[in-house]
Amino acid sequence: MLHALADSEPKLVDMLRDRKIRLAGDDLFVLEVGNAFVRAEVQPHLRQMLEQMRSTSGRNLLNCQIEVVYEERPPVIYSPRDKYDAMSKVNPVLDTFRIIFPEVDL
Repeated sequence: MLHALADSEPKLVDMLRDRKIRLAGDDLFVLEVGNAFVRAEVQPHLRQMLEQMRSTSGRNLLNCQIEVVYEERPPVIYSPRDKYDAMSKVNPVLDTFRIIFPEVDL
């Protein structure tokens, strides 16, 4: 299906490439995406994609469901104190520099 859409919808093909797909029934598969933006971009093209897949596979009842699976990411550190604490965990020698140079603010 991606090869058939490559010329007409290159952005869509890039979004769908390497996405995880799992079967949820005989004629139902679930396309897992990482965020709601991708889901909103794919949704309008779903009918065209399913028509292509139904004609190729011969399964007229084939259907797709798009599921957003959020990936957990480590929190982003913003404050200077949090940055210092994270760096001192990696390199405890920073605490020694803090003793030598007490006038440096965090």
